[in-house]
Amino acid sequence: MTLTKRSKTGFVSLLLIGALFATIGACVVWFLGADVTLSCQRSDNSCQLVKSNPWIKQETISRFPLSHLKSAEVVSKKGTGKARGKSKKTKYQLVLNMEEGPIPLSNVWTQNRNVPSQNAANINNYLRSSNEHLSVEESGKFVRIIGSVFFVIGLLALLCGALGMLKKMLKLGFFLAARR
Repeated sequence: MTLTKRSKTGFVSLLLIGALFATIGACVVWFLGADVTLSCQRSDNSCQLVKSNPWIKQETISRFPLSHLKSAEVVSKKGTGKARGKSKKTKYQLVLNMEEGPIPLSNVWTQNRNVPSQNAANINNYLRSSNEHLSVEESGKFVRIIGSVFFVIGLLALLCGALGMLKKMLKLGFFLAARR
């Protein structure tokens, strides 16, 4: 005869785990999942960085004169791979070289060099040309997907925890009613 121990996650644990996952997912989508667009108008000597995501309306991050934008480049950093979960892969980010110093187009690093490289080439070509308008975008779609997965897992855990709590309350109610 084999004895097996059956573990059962309590509803309180599910509620806590669900709240944690839902909060992390929402924060990732809110803070890191935004699309960032750089738009420049040569006739106005103006550029602006605009951030948008599905939860908030478009928000202008920065406005600056086009003459302050000197170039764009892709910077890279190699992952250390020392800590658990850290990738040893190289990550890339598009940086705008301004008179005041470099500023990243967005806060997200990517393992795909193609999009930041294409955007940097478009910006540098625009600066060398006489084109009137420039618009380049870095999408936060992948980050939004990852954050949304965490959010949904959290909601499911919250739902399971709430159902477990309801079941426990109903059992307790029936038990108390039977004792009368």
